Amino acid sequence: MTIKQQGGVFGRNPAFNNVDVTGSLTVDTTSKPTVIDRGSDFGDILQLKKDGTSIAAFASVFGNRFTFGSGDVGFRMAADLDSIVPWNMTGATTRNNAINLGESGNAFKDLYLSGNVIVSTGKGIDFSATSGAGTSELFDDYEEGTWTPVITANVTPATVSYTAQVGRYSKVGDVVTCGLFMNCNITVGGVGSLQVSLPFVAAQIDVGSYQHFPVGFAHVGNAEPIAYIGVRYNEASATIYRDINAVTSSASVTGQRWFYVQFSYFV
Repeated sequence: MTIKQQGGVFGRNPAFNNVDVTGSLTVDTTSKPTVIDRGSDFGDILQLKKDGTSIAAFASVFGNRFTFGSGDVGFRMAADLDSIVPWNMTGATTRNNAINLGESGNAFKDLYLSGNVIVSTGKGIDFSATSGAGTSELFDDYEEGTWTPVITANVTPATVSYTAQVGRYSKVGDVVTCGLFMNCNITVGGVGSLQVSLPFVAAQIDVGSYQHFPVGFAHVGNAEPIAYIGVRYNEASATIYRDINAVTSSASVTGQRWFYVQFSYFV
């Protein structure tokens, strides 16, 4: 192949197998795109090398899916899936949970999203860059929802029919804040202390067996007010206390009753 000194190629649309350039190569298309077309099969479309060693590549992997990167660090862009995913250029496969975006001391700035941030189980937002003496600075859980509370007892549950059972909760980290309302008719009182069911099993936070909380507001209709809630660890129920030392007997609460309780506990 002969190339004129001032540019231009002899012949019209010539084709060549290989072209080696020892200097710089300038392509001036003047408002037209530079087209590199890999025919037939999938694979590298453009390879970038330094001293003969490949440092990066652009490749076609399937249909109109496009990859770029270096070694096992790359990205795959799939127009048919509307997705960009981590990619292993060497193995020509996806690479899950292995590639960081940014690094310590070299962070991106703001992140703008119109959807949700979805993290794997056990992962979350790490606040360890801020000072603190806590055992964990990872915000790894948030949940809000409903459950159906029921009246129970620590020995034998009462016989109850309900006209309303409403329970809502918010779980932030290991703290659950819940509120419940029940309107019911207790035809046969239970045996033991009066209890209500909870949305989650409680954790043991000290050497004792209960978490005791004064409730924000609570009342058993047509009976004495509730002063404290005792949540036993490894159980999903709360014992109702008249005061810190006196539980409410399940046998003493019968007839048409309503319960309204709000409090928080650890899980």
